[in-house]
Amino acid sequence: MVERVMGSALVAAVLLCGCATTTRTAAPATKVSVAANDTAWDGTRVPDGMQCGQQAGREPATPPLLVSGIPPSAGRLVVEFNDESYNDTDGAGHIGTVFRLAEEFGVDADFHVDFFDEPDHLHINEIAEQTVKASWQGRVTVGHLTELAALRPADQDAIIARIKNAGIGVISLPATDLYLMGRHDESNVRRGLTPIRRLMDVGVPVALASNNIRNPFTPVGTADLTHMAFLAAVAAHMGTPDQIRQLFAGITVNPARMLRLSSYGVDVGARADLVLRDCDTVEDVVATLPSPVVVVRRGQITVECDHRRRERWRTA
Repeated sequence: MVERVMGSALVAAVLLCGCATTTRTAAPATKVSVAANDTAWDGTRVPDGMQCGQQAGREPATPPLLVSGIPPSAGRLVVEFNDESYNDTDGAGHIGTVFRLAEEFGVDADFHVDFFDEPDHLHINEIAEQTVKASWQGRVTVGHLTELAALRPADQDAIIARIKNAGIGVISLPATDLYLMGRHDESNVRRGLTPIRRLMDVGVPVALASNNIRNPFTPVGTADLTHMAFLAAVAAHMGTPDQIRQLFAGITVNPARMLRLSSYGVDVGARADLVLRDCDTVEDVVATLPSPVVVVRRGQITVECDHRRRERWRTA
C-alpha cells in the first residue's frame, strides 16, 4: 500500500462504526488485535438503534475498542473507518478514540480529514484541540484538509493559527485532491487543494505526498514525489525560486520533521539515504523533473541509472 510515501513504520487498525453491517480486518505486517469492548457489539452486525441516521438509527454509536499487539517500533497509529457511507458519523468520537490509542501506546497520530469541497465538517478544529489537550504537539499530521480552502481568508487564518499552535503537520495530496475535488462544479471549477502557500508562509510544516498511485482515486502517477512538487507549483501558484524551494522542502525536510527523523539530512553523521539527480539547482529538481542518476540507501548504492542523450543537431 503506497498511501503516504514517507517511509514511516505504520500500524493500521480498522474500526467498526455505525453505518457498517460487518467488520473488515486488515492484514497488518504484525499481529495487531482490535476488539469491541462492549458485549452488544459481536463483530458481525451493528446493534439495533446504533446504526447511523442514514439507516434509521436512533442513537448512532461506535463501540469502545481494545487494541493490543502494537509493536514497540511502531512510529504511528493509522485508523481507518469502514463506514459504508464513507464519511464519519461521529467525527469527534472517532478523533477522541485515535488520541486515546495514541496516548496509550505512545505513538503518533495521522488523520485523513476534511476531504470535501465545502467546509461542512472542519474536524481540524477538534483535532487541534485534542492535540493540545494531550500535549501531542509535533506528533500529529492531517492529510487532504481541502475544506480549509473553501473558507474566507480571515477564517482560514484563524484555523491555520490553531494548526500552528498545536504543532500539527499538514500533508497535501495534489494528484488525488486535484482529481477528485470540484467534480460537481460546472463552471469555474475549484482546484480543491489545501492552501499550501498560506500554511507554509506562517511556518506550518507542509508535506507533499501521494494518497494512492494508479487506483480509482489517483489514476496516474508514480512513487516519485518530485511529481507532487511539480503539480503543487502550478496548482498552488508557487513559481518563484523561493517558493519552489519551499515545495522541495515539502518532499524532503518537512516530511522528515513530521516523522521525527533525527538522523535525516545531508550532514556529517546523518543516515546516507540519498537520491542524486542530473540537474544544477534545487529549483531544477521541481521545475524540470530530472531523472535520478544514483540512489543510495544506508550508504549503499542500490540503483544506478544510465541516461544517454545525443543532440545531433549540435553537430549537424
